[in-house]
Amino acid sequence: MAQNKPKTLVCYGKIDHNKIKGYNLLVLEESHYTKEEVDILKSNNVKVIAYLSLAEINAHSKYYNYLKDYTLGKNSIWNSFHLDLTSLELKNRLHVIIDEILGKGFDGLFLDNIDNVCNFGPNPNFKEYLIELLKEIRNRNKDIFLIQNSGLEIIDKTYKYVNMVALESVITNYNFETNAYGLREKSETANRLSDLEVLIDKYTLKILLIEYANKSVLYNKTKKLLLKTGYDYFIGNIDLQTIPKF
Repeated sequence: MAQNKPKTLVCYGKIDHNKIKGYNLLVLEESHYTKEEVDILKSNNVKVIAYLSLAEINAHSKYYNYLKDYTLGKNSIWNSFHLDLTSLELKNRLHVIIDEILGKGFDGLFLDNIDNVCNFGPNPNFKEYLIELLKEIRNRNKDIFLIQNSGLEIIDKTYKYVNMVALESVITNYNFETNAYGLREKSETANRLSDLEVLIDKYTLKILLIEYANKSVLYNKTKKLLLKTGYDYFIGNIDLQTIPKF
């Protein structure tokens, strides 16, 4: 393994499971891998985590038909639909999905779209329902590794159920309207990192920073800034469909 190889890989596309080796943390789309392939991934890496959106379902997900009757508005950026977290039947179905995913041998879950229930998200009135769902997931699966993606606004309620918090675009700033990659203003990044330091002082949680770059120059600048933070990190393309080659 190359000395400078990243320790974390986040990839939602199908990649050769035999070639993914030497990572401390993998976050993958579970539908691409069989139980036998997950076993191989686990033998070659430290933690193998499955992606799961708790607040949305993508139109291309294999679980879309199973959950489509419990959807509300649409997230047009990602062609996904908001889930009605007030529905007891939806919660039951999410637990079925989680049992299926963990049955493949994954070490845990990367829980996405937590921000949907925060004050600036599309469904802030679902906040308590998501927190209760997260509590149920932890109680049903006490030993799995749970990563909460964003949602710092509710971390005072969720920290006891998760092992790690992931934050996207603390240093970089992808523009969805122009499809342009770039760095945030230094002051904006400093404010975001300051918020994280407060979080770490208060709660015992690991941190993962996920950043986006499309060219080596931006990748190298971002990596240099990330190394100063001391946090675990990953840098990739915005679609997260391939292993980055910078």
